[in-house]
Amino acid sequence: MAESWDGSFDSGSQSDESYNFGRMHIEPIYDAFVCPLTKQVMCDPVTIENGQTFEREAIEKWFKECRDSGRKLVCPLTLRELRSTELNPSIALRNTIEEWSARNDAAQLDMARRSLTLGSSESDIMRALKYVQYFCQSSRSNKNVVHNSELIPMIIDMLKSSSRKVRCKALETLRIVVEEDSDNKEIFAQGDTVRTIVKFLSHELSKEREEAVSLLYELSKSEVLCEKIGSVNGAILILVGMTSSKSENILTVEKADKTLENLERYENNVRQMAENGRLQPLLTQILEVAFYSWGILSYVSKICIVDGPSACDSCSSGSFLLVSSSYPQCIGGRSPPETKLSLAAFLGELALNNDVKVLVARTVGSSLISIMKSGNMQAREAALKALNQISSYEASAKVLIQDGILPPLVKDLFTVGSNQLPMRLKEVSATILASVVSSGCDFDSIIVGPDHQTLVSEDIVHKLLHLISNTGPAIECKLLQVLVGLTNCPTTVVNVVSAIKSSGAIISLVQFVEAPQKDLRLASIKLLQNLSPHMGQELADAVRGTVGQLGSLIKIISENIGITEEQAAAVGLLAELPERDVGLTRQMLDEGAFQLIVSRVSRIQRGETSGARFVTPFLEGLVSVLVRVTFILADEPDAIALCREHDLAALFIELLQRNGLDKVQMVSATALENLSLESKNLTKLPELPPPGFCASIFTCFSKQPVITGLCQVHRGTCSLKDTFCLLQGQAVEKLVALLDHTNEKVVEAALAALSTLLEDGVDIEQGVMVLCDAQGIKPILDVLLEKRTEILRRRGVWVVERILRTDEIAYEVSGDPNVSTALVDAFQHADYRTRQIAERALKHIDKIPNFSGIFPNMG
Repeated sequence: MAESWDGSFDSGSQSDESYNFGRMHIEPIYDAFVCPLTKQVMCDPVTIENGQTFEREAIEKWFKECRDSGRKLVCPLTLRELRSTELNPSIALRNTIEEWSARNDAAQLDMARRSLTLGSSESDIMRALKYVQYFCQSSRSNKNVVHNSELIPMIIDMLKSSSRKVRCKALETLRIVVEEDSDNKEIFAQGDTVRTIVKFLSHELSKEREEAVSLLYELSKSEVLCEKIGSVNGAILILVGMTSSKSENILTVEKADKTLENLERYENNVRQMAENGRLQPLLTQILEVAFYSWGILSYVSKICIVDGPSACDSCSSGSFLLVSSSYPQCIGGRSPPETKLSLAAFLGELALNNDVKVLVARTVGSSLISIMKSGNMQAREAALKALNQISSYEASAKVLIQDGILPPLVKDLFTVGSNQLPMRLKEVSATILASVVSSGCDFDSIIVGPDHQTLVSEDIVHKLLHLISNTGPAIECKLLQVLVGLTNCPTTVVNVVSAIKSSGAIISLVQFVEAPQKDLRLASIKLLQNLSPHMGQELADAVRGTVGQLGSLIKIISENIGITEEQAAAVGLLAELPERDVGLTRQMLDEGAFQLIVSRVSRIQRGETSGARFVTPFLEGLVSVLVRVTFILADEPDAIALCREHDLAALFIELLQRNGLDKVQMVSATALENLSLESKNLTKLPELPPPGFCASIFTCFSKQPVITGLCQVHRGTCSLKDTFCLLQGQAVEKLVALLDHTNEKVVEAALAALSTLLEDGVDIEQGVMVLCDAQGIKPILDVLLEKRTEILRRRGVWVVERILRTDEIAYEVSGDPNVSTALVDAFQHADYRTRQIAERALKHIDKIPNFSGIFPNMG
């Protein structure tokens, strides 16, 4: 063997290797075999007129140079002039050379075979692989010789070598062996060879990855191997990753991309690509289905899929153009759409991220909608499943709306008869419609019916309500979600409310609160919550008058499974019902709802609950429902007992500090206002002892007893727990702090609560002193000066007038021109009652003479 590969040479360029291999011979080489010009063995020897023999290509080149340079035509060996350029084939010599070359090649292939073992040295294996490359590149027919010599399996074995150089050279050699040779490719369909090659794709060394991709690209040109490559676990995933890699060699990326294009011929490969983020092949095939489903087979010759933005030269200017490098041919002869429908359905099963959903909607959305409108039920089902997937994101849903998805969806839902969808597909249609409606578009301007109806037209809403009452839970749930989406929008909720009122469906909708299916209950509760601001009393009457509904809502709230969306929606619904509906509040009191709510609020305050996503709306709803009990204190002793038992005043004071939860702070301040208003009725006034005999006759002997510990505002015995007095628990200071809140509603509620310290029936002067001690006078004046809302101005004028009854404060305020200006403005422009109060306030600071009376005394 050493003798055979004798004369070690530099393994530099491919041309150097070819030259060296061309000079390596087993049998002696005869001078007659060698061309005098090329100094190499001739392949096509020819003889000129003087009998000299040359390689045809070399002598033809010599003759051309003579003519081009204007020289005489001479023999390159003898330099004698020639009369003719005629070349005579030397057939005998050529046959002899071919026989000699065949024997020589066979001997060298045999030596290469003996070197292609894992036990050989690295240098011997490398030389053997390089010779095989040279041999195959010398002639296409030599690849058949390599095949028959069974060298390919031996080269494949070299992929197991521990030498990186050997593995890379083996991959390169296999690529050369299989190039444009289908027979050699077939060998790779057997065993685990393809799997072995795929493993090199994830190798850390870039050279091996590059060679493996190049080899796979050649193999992927075989249809049989396309399926084989795709069946190797992870092959397509790695190839897709390589096409998007920024660290790979650009040629490697191109080869990976072309390999994937070849693999697209098999449906399972297309599915895998889609699963791994390469969606274009799947979308392209769905487009093919769309063209067939549109019934334009007569135009198929005009439909061309090309690579790039320009049309195929063979197509007319009216061609339909599909841009895809996957299908560089017209699709007139492609398989019928039935073989592609499963891919459209598969699109509906993919887990797509939101950006991809938008891409898919823009690419095939209109095509899927067209398929959905076709008469083929199988095609409609596939399209509906795909649309269901891509409509679940707001941006992609808006694309589908622009493409006209609403009219066919509505038609599918309402159509009855021979062409109606089966119920399982109506459920899919309802799901798509629910997703589309949740996108928040202006649905009162989108035509969906033949008579220019919109989704919020009365007859369309009536049909939806009819379907809700006459279908199964799954479709009912989706249709309720449609109504939820329509009632989320301020521009459409009024129309839906009007239609529900005219249909009398509110009782039916309330009954879904008791449904055993959680999704159905949630959808109905969210719908009722959206309706409650517009038809709160009707809802309150329905909840209170229907057996079980209120109890079902309370049961949902009581579930101790963390905080769920359903619980947040249920308590939100109760919070939206009219807070002054005494009958509903009493029923909730009888059913123990408030005790439950106190417990849930306390647990949230202590951090003992899970479900952070819905904790804010849940807490806001709980506090809003709990405040209801404070509106019936004057008429319901049980309500007072409940507030005392659970120390609700202290709880609401604590909730004032829930920074960031504006609604909780606002509602808590409102509750404290209601509780404080009741304080003067609950305060225990002191019982004075009867005067003695002398004191009853001679007043000079009488002396008022001194009683300590009395409330300075309510003039009796007060406590936070029993009489809800705001002077306890630092409530005043915390309410004053809220006067600087950025939310006007919170400021309004806080100021209203503080104003209870200045109400008739309490010691107003002492109430002013309490506000002074709490540093509350300036914040109250600032509220008046800012005039943020009309409510705040009215309340601010009322409170300031009470404060200015104290002479010291009136004297100080009289020097502030801003306060005077604010009061004058109210005196001139506010409502009648506020103007009257502003007049009295101006009198306190001597801006209006006391003897003047602009307004009659209102008492």
